[in-house]
Amino acid sequence: LNILRFVFLFVTFFSGIDAKSLAWDMADIGAGLMAWLNLIALILLSNLSLKVFFDYEKQVKRGIINPTFDPEKLGIKNTTEWKKDSDSIDDKDKHISYSRIGC
Repeated sequence: LNILRFVFLFVTFFSGIDAKSLAWDMADIGAGLMAWLNLIALILLSNLSLKVFFDYEKQVKRGIINPTFDPEKLGIKNTTEWKKDSDSIDDKDKHISYSRIGC
């Protein structure tokens, strides 16, 4: 975090005293770094997202009107931001809905 602060301070300082081309070059480098980080995250999460998507599709094909996300069923661990709502069991679908904590 301190490294990023230093980088932003450095870029701001030299953008103000140097030619405009340096500012645009630094902006291009920053945008490129963000794009690469996002691509790496997408690659790392692709298996998980496909697993969730195929579960959703399976629920839709079975005729479930409101498909639910069940991390335990999919083998997704450490989902502390999701909790079971035991009060919201739908009799028709027999599914337990999950809700985000704090939403």
